Amino acid sequence: MRIGFILLNCYFAGAMATELSHDGSMLNPGIPLALIWVTAFLKDRSIFLRPLNN
Repeated sequence: MRIGFILLNCYFAGAMATELSHDGSMLNPGIPLALIWVTAFLKDRSIFLRPLNN
């Protein structure tokens, strides 16, 4: 799941860069990216939060 999350982030970051270079709207790739982040957070919070037992 972590590798897929990283790959999707990279894909949508490229989409955002393309939108910026063509003066497009950042919402087109931004909304799906936000949904991916929310879904990943709800499914596995350890992706975003460090464990307390370091």
